[in-house]
Amino acid sequence: MEFNGAAIELDEHLHFNRYRLRTLSSPAYSELPGFPLAEYKEYCARYEDKCLGAGGYGGKWSSTSTVKQFGVPWPLKELSGQGAPRWRQRAFYDFVKDLAPQLLGIRLVRIAIWDTIVEEGQTRTVLEVLKSPSAQSAACLAALIGQREV
Repeated sequence: MEFNGAAIELDEHLHFNRYRLRTLSSPAYSELPGFPLAEYKEYCARYEDKCLGAGGYGGKWSSTSTVKQFGVPWPLKELSGQGAPRWRQRAFYDFVKDLAPQLLGIRLVRIAIWDTIVEEGQTRTVLEVLKSPSAQSAACLAALIGQREV
């Protein structure tokens, strides 16, 4: 999605896990001042169980192409050892997208469903806002996007 000339990436449950956390440790993030690095690391640690619930099965766990790229999966929902090749692929793709502003001159803003906004004195997650928007939601989301622009 594009907003005010910036590409907006909405990261849902499947983007927050141990593999994404590993990519977030790259020194490249020091060159991305608008990237919410601390928040994303926290979300990876705090919400991996939500990722497992949403992506511990079928094509969200593994696929033929991800096995070719990232190796054989462990049994469904088993994160020890090889874990989920599809999760590793998604983490790699997110890392590549994160570098787009530096490499291509594209403005990119990442918004996570776990990010919070304050509407009428109440703190709500972006997920809650998307499920049940208020009259203030659009303005609050636009403000969050403005804070994140790289």
